[in-house]
Amino acid sequence: MVAACALLGLGCGKIGYEDESAATDGDWRPPGDASSSDRSSVRDGVGSDDAQISDRGIADFDVSSDIAFERVDSGDSGPRDANARCPSSITTGTTISTPRFGGSTGPSFLDACPASQAVVGFAGRIDLQPTTTITTLKVVCGQLSIDPATCDVHVRPGATLPERGVRGTVPYSMTCPSDTVVVGLDGQSGMRVHLLSLVCAPLSLSLSTVPYQVIVGPSTSVPPSGGDAGQPFMARCGGGRIASGAIVGLDVMSNGLENIGLMCGTPTVTP
Repeated sequence: MVAACALLGLGCGKIGYEDESAATDGDWRPPGDASSSDRSSVRDGVGSDDAQISDRGIADFDVSSDIAFERVDSGDSGPRDANARCPSSITTGTTISTPRFGGSTGPSFLDACPASQAVVGFAGRIDLQPTTTITTLKVVCGQLSIDPATCDVHVRPGATLPERGVRGTVPYSMTCPSDTVVVGLDGQSGMRVHLLSLVCAPLSLSLSTVPYQVIVGPSTSVPPSGGDAGQPFMARCGGGRIASGAIVGLDVMSNGLENIGLMCGTPTVTP
């Protein structure tokens, strides 16, 4: 379901503004280049919005809560109950939104994957002038599936959602490693979004309890795409949640990508 922020009453407060005049084209590096400037300093809870609602039940996200940035322990799946059958599928439940990062002048879109899918990547285009900026973005989804013999969780190709934004001359694409999904987002932003990197994690089932529970494993980062302008940010789904979509804001003047955040839901099994 894709809907405009203005129609859904999303709040879009000013977020992450700073002087970007010092940035140059020398900041650019090709998509997928793992080298980057020191991003150890992190803006915690910048750019939170008012309550956000979609047909998948987006709730208020308290950016002051530690749950937004916690790392979920993969735990011990334990031995499988010999009398239990593997669940048929995994879906995501009530959805919350992380803070958004970037400017706040134009409309926003809630780009949600289908209920049995999760975010596995972003793709789009980058503009090199006047500073290196990510100008378009589309969400790539993966189908969550369960091996009926072993109960292992796999991620198959899924839907690709509409591309948001215009302009840009350099294509980029970032995708989670095989059988992992997005659980967080790192990057750099100012009045626009300059750099993005996905944080991904595998899923498994707790086989020692019935009904089975979905466990989010340890996370890994995907090499970033973009440039070094702006200030570092990070967002995490936390609380055993995974990314079920993205909130994409566009600049009112250029119609290019202006801000980005994640929609996160709790994965649950279906008998």
